[in-house]
Amino acid sequence: MLFDYTDDFYCKNFTDSGITPDGKIMYANRAWRDILGYSEEEIKDLNVVDILHPDCLQHCMDKFARIMSGDPINHIEAVFLSKNKKEIILEGNVNCRFVDGKPVSTRGIFRDITQRKELENKLQKLSITDEMTGILNRRGFLGFVGKQMKIAERNKTKLFLLFADLDNLKWINDNLGHDLGDQAIISAANILKDTFRSSDIIGRLGGDEFAVLQTDQGQNGTKKSMVERLEENISAFNGNSTSPFAISLSFGITSYDPDAPCSFEELLREADKLMYSCKKKRKKMQQMRR
Repeated sequence: MLFDYTDDFYCKNFTDSGITPDGKIMYANRAWRDILGYSEEEIKDLNVVDILHPDCLQHCMDKFARIMSGDPINHIEAVFLSKNKKEIILEGNVNCRFVDGKPVSTRGIFRDITQRKELENKLQKLSITDEMTGILNRRGFLGFVGKQMKIAERNKTKLFLLFADLDNLKWINDNLGHDLGDQAIISAANILKDTFRSSDIIGRLGGDEFAVLQTDQGQNGTKKSMVERLEENISAFNGNSTSPFAISLSFGITSYDPDAPCSFEELLREADKLMYSCKKKRKKMQQMRR
């Protein structure tokens, strides 16, 4: 499809700009100015590095050098900063104009895809988030854990995996109703969020099962400290709660040793065994109290 560069639709929807080999912006059409918030006078003093987001600056400069060598870019995405520092995501194509074999300027035609990217990110987040609790679902948890284990192996850092099961959920559902059963699941997730750091990975693997991968151990990076913090928060919740149920979690904790790496499935199986051992002990203690 060919565009008349004076066409109103084109001017409103496609950014068109020219940049010299040293990065100075020679011209920018109305769409470019409207999106980034600069006037015609203001763009005369701008260099492309002034409007590129720092995180994509090097990537774009590498592409810029490639374009200047005569290799056009048919598709590129870049994050720009508007005059008021709002992030704007554009996609388009860029080529270079040569005179007597020397690069004179690039020409880029872009369109604003910020809203599309925001929607894609929102949908991606929804796809990995447990709707009931707001923490990661199984898919999201496994995805983040896989990446973190590779980092731990590369950096030789230890990780701790906690696998927890919400006790008595069936009893709550059968005797108090599923609405309160859901509330118990939400309360358990909130306790885990209050116990662990934002750098830790917390997920609901399904039903009454939860898992936490502690990635930033800091000064409290021991199994004992994890257990103490969790039990303190469970006790505090039950002490302050007006719910007709008490939260109880059976859990097992295993550690990932980068010097003897294993798969996440192996780590989870070991934590699962420890969790069931913990659950049996709890049931035995409950029977002894009766």
